[in-house]
Amino acid sequence: MPKLVPISGKVVVVDEIPDCDICKDGTPGPYDFKTKHGPWAHGCEKHFNLLSAGGPGRLGVGIAQLWITADQVDDDATG
Repeated sequence: MPKLVPISGKVVVVDEIPDCDICKDGTPGPYDFKTKHGPWAHGCEKHFNLLSAGGPGRLGVGIAQLWITADQVDDDATG
């Protein structure tokens, strides 16, 4: 997996990634997003792109955030 850079309000470092609320089979759900149906959910990339109220791939405060763990952070990009 490629290393990522935390971005305030978009890419957030957390201790652990929850499971996808839609798959319900243990699939990681690193996206925390407002759904088209109203409530927020944790979802895999597939469900994030299908169900995000903000549209596929859109991240930001009030729309969606990508949650990553410390081992996914690109140390070179953070200084």
